[in-house]
Amino acid sequence: MSKDIYGDLNVHGILSVGARDTTGGYSLPYNIGSNTSLLGVTGTETKFLDPVNDLGLATQTFATVAVSGVGTIMVTQNGTNNFVISIYTPLTGSLAASPSTAEIGSTVSSIGLTWSYNNSVTSQSINQSIGSLPIGQRAYTYSTPTSSNITFTLTGTDGRTTVTPNASLSFLRKRYWGTIPSVPGGMPSNAQILAANSELTTSRAKTISYDCSTPVGGNHWWYAYPTSLGLSTVTINGLPFSDWYNPTNPSVSTVSPTSISLTNAYGHVESYYLYRVYNVQNGSNIQVTFA
Repeated sequence: MSKDIYGDLNVHGILSVGARDTTGGYSLPYNIGSNTSLLGVTGTETKFLDPVNDLGLATQTFATVAVSGVGTIMVTQNGTNNFVISIYTPLTGSLAASPSTAEIGSTVSSIGLTWSYNNSVTSQSINQSIGSLPIGQRAYTYSTPTSSNITFTLTGTDGRTTVTPNASLSFLRKRYWGTIPSVPGGMPSNAQILAANSELTTSRAKTISYDCSTPVGGNHWWYAYPTSLGLSTVTINGLPFSDWYNPTNPSVSTVSPTSISLTNAYGHVESYYLYRVYNVQNGSNIQVTFA
């Protein structure tokens, strides 16, 4: 007994119902003909389980075979001795949080969550006391003020596959860099550091192009980041460099940066390394790499 394969795929071949096996089901050999790359099937057969020992089932059941790069072939009974072959693509999902970063010491009043799936879902929920959401919803505003790291997990299912993508808000430190005039010289103050170039970071590694040509008379470039990130290896134009200003002995350079206590814009106090070049600089494009 055999039935032509039909459904929503351009499948070549014949689906034949074979002998009943020991599990109470039927082997369903298939032949995809000469176009062997059409489905990229990785197996040679699938089993159609038959819990009432007869192909004339009143309820719909299915079996699956792996398909390279696509998902699975889903064999679904559709009436007595009739089968529909279709491709099932496993559910995938993604979740994003906005903002995803903030400066340590600050408080974020709300976080916007957005997400998407490749297929429709039968249920979905988010942790952090958000709970179940309507299956068509794809955005949510978390309105609890937050001042520490928080991770959201979306759980979605299509009845066969469950996905659990994550998105987080992380509170980070800043790193700062800039120049100060050679007169009066010395170290940049806390206020000067906060007013300089800055960015949130989890790394000390950075290449900076300094302009020390203005104001006229020469300047000192500097770089500051949290001591928790460790000491840097510094190069200028690929050559090792370690000639730093020492506020405790200004007349002699040092090979080590200065440790300072920095208070950020939100009152958070942190230990920082401050690298301030010892000799006055006049170049307009000084490339310095901190690694």
